[in-house]
Amino acid sequence: MKDPTGELLTAFATALASVAYNSKTWPVYTVQPPKGKRNYIYLSDLVLNENMAKDIYIFSGVIGIQISSIKDKNSRVAVNSLANSILVLLTKVKLTMTSHTMIVSSFPNSVEISEETTESNYIKRLSLTFETQQK
Repeated sequence: MKDPTGELLTAFATALASVAYNSKTWPVYTVQPPKGKRNYIYLSDLVLNENMAKDIYIFSGVIGIQISSIKDKNSRVAVNSLANSILVLLTKVKLTMTSHTMIVSSFPNSVEISEETTESNYIKRLSLTFETQQK
């Protein structure tokens, strides 16, 4: 079976493109954002494990989602709001891929959340586990 990593990243990015804070959507990147980018969502890691049973390809995986905001008085509120919106969205939507006969299901199985404050940014990282299934 062809590796579905690229199409999974596209499916996640497409779903997250509608997430907004104060009616403004934030850009979603599947590659490292340009230096100096201020407010963004970055799909930082995608790890897949293939499980084959009776000629059915099922993957389990982990995706890292990083939400980064320029550090100011509202950055923590904005990032936390976006993180909550992402979690709600991903539990309600089924991500479907066009060139693979699978959908993302059981999402998220578990969530790990961490925070980081740098000199110029406030960052929240979500690590979400999921499984795919045949359509």
